[in-house]
Amino acid sequence: MKRLILSILFVICLSFQASALGPMMMLSGGGCIPDCTGLTDCQNFEGTGYDNSEAWSTSTSGSGAIDADAATSGAGSPSKWCDQALKVTSTAAAEQAYISNDADLNADDTTQIPIGYFRLEFVVDSHSLASGEYNSIMAVYNTGWDIAFRLYLRNVSGTLKLRINVYNDDIGQEYDSLTAIALDTRYRVEVKWDITNNLWAWRLDGVNQPNDVDASDPVESEGVNISVRGLDEVSIGHNVASNAGVTYFDRYGISTTGWIGDQ
Repeated sequence: MKRLILSILFVICLSFQASALGPMMMLSGGGCIPDCTGLTDCQNFEGTGYDNSEAWSTSTSGSGAIDADAATSGAGSPSKWCDQALKVTSTAAAEQAYISNDADLNADDTTQIPIGYFRLEFVVDSHSLASGEYNSIMAVYNTGWDIAFRLYLRNVSGTLKLRINVYNDDIGQEYDSLTAIALDTRYRVEVKWDITNNLWAWRLDGVNQPNDVDASDPVESEGVNISVRGLDEVSIGHNVASNAGVTYFDRYGISTTGWIGDQ
């Protein structure tokens, strides 16, 4: 009887601790704690389909595949990832595999929000990219599907880098990450897009990356005319694919107040 009472008390204690964490702070596989506090949009790919019953569209071509309920164990169970993640697979060149949704930032390009901070985490499971080839991982568009910015995994002379393609004054400009991207490693990329002040910046794991001011010297912001490209739609995955690859994604989010970081 004493053992039974102790077991019941232990279960009650665990239940109380879990409820105290709240719906967005429940501990899951690997001890992760999804935290969407203060975010305009937040997607952790838990449960069946997408969080919060969001209606993401799926686009594939050829043998390209999307799995929004992939086990994070396939990505090595990264820290702060829960039980499931988005798995994107392209098996050959030009095979698209991506999801897209309204970023809930503005209804049209004449009523743009003043600023957006985007975060996406990813793990490269495999790729067959030759030098100069690339697979995109994320893109943000205006309502006319004109690109504001796009992020790629690109083979730069034998080294895999993260590359950003930004549109300043309707002219595309590209910049590579300072560090190489390794397989089976969690990375956090963030992009700041400030339409009001014509400023943009990007970070990899919290470190500022090169932009227009000096491609060799990372800075936080740059003054250019980016307001011609508003923020409306977002896509995650291999929207553009030069070759085969498998990439996992998780912890996507948007803030309008500041860098999200490792929240």
